[in-house]
Amino acid sequence: MPKVTIYDIAKKLNVSPATVTRAMNGQPKVGLEKRKLILKTAEEMGYKANKVAVSLARKQIKIAVVVYGAVEAFYKKLVDGAEIAYQDLRDFNVSRELFVLPTTDHNDTDLVKTLQDISSKRFDGILLYSLNDTPEIADAIDKIIDNGVIVYTMNTDVTTQNNHFCVMNNGFVAGRLAAELLDWMVPNRKVCYFMGGEHTQVLLNINKAFAQEAKERNLNVLDSYYDDGDMEKAYQEVDDILENHPDVGGIYINSAISEPICRRIVELGVEGKIRIVTSDFLPSIKKNINAGVVQASIFQDPYLQAKTGFKNLYRVIAEGFTPDKFIYTKPQIISKSNLTFFDD
Repeated sequence: MPKVTIYDIAKKLNVSPATVTRAMNGQPKVGLEKRKLILKTAEEMGYKANKVAVSLARKQIKIAVVVYGAVEAFYKKLVDGAEIAYQDLRDFNVSRELFVLPTTDHNDTDLVKTLQDISSKRFDGILLYSLNDTPEIADAIDKIIDNGVIVYTMNTDVTTQNNHFCVMNNGFVAGRLAAELLDWMVPNRKVCYFMGGEHTQVLLNINKAFAQEAKERNLNVLDSYYDDGDMEKAYQEVDDILENHPDVGGIYINSAISEPICRRIVELGVEGKIRIVTSDFLPSIKKNINAGVVQASIFQDPYLQAKTGFKNLYRVIAEGFTPDKFIYTKPQIISKSNLTFFDD
């Protein structure tokens, strides 16, 4: 069967090929009813548009990737995932600008200012990782959305008034999974856990699920700690745990800040005596699993989250695609036996 062209569609509807092209590309000078008729006829005739050609005919889509995080080894995976998605779409007339704000050098106010600057530069969409969810950050995002910018959050969410999209780890499952692992691993059932940041939505989901599952399994949660992405604070809190709870049998670390905690565990000579469950898969976690310091980690695949978020954001802007408001990645257990499955 010969390939259907815009000339075939134009001939059938007795319009010019230019009118068909304008209708396909969403360009002006074509009435709504005529545009609908052209698109319907094209579909009925089996017309398949050359997506590259269509994208070159419209204005360039500008996407900002904004990363505001605490642990570089973790948020670099988000940057890598967004970058590979961008490379896949470069032929489709899309550009991206990257803004990375480490919390070691920036704060929430810096993020709000960055978002305001982006809004003034007329980007079409923003792919955002914000470690914190505060009213000030949410208000800045709401104003961006009011200006017609599509926002897609990744790894964790921000509580806005306006609609946006989010791809994130399923914290409700991850938290329960961590409690289940400690239930299997810790004979005396006495555990502590690091709760990450108290303004990070995905970590709050994990904390709630962990507490519920721990209660159902009769785990004795001796204490919990918010580290808020502060490496030194997390390091020092290990001493507090062992001083106040010398019989602790297990520790769960729900964020990517496990390196200083494990380092202090080794310095104090209690590695192997305390069963440790961490989050994600970083070089330090791989090292600690191999050394027997960490027994398991719960992988949330930040690379896939960012890649999915960028591609979906492009489709929302370019194609009018409507993804699910929330897309959850599936937590996976990493242990010494399957480490190689998760290597880069």
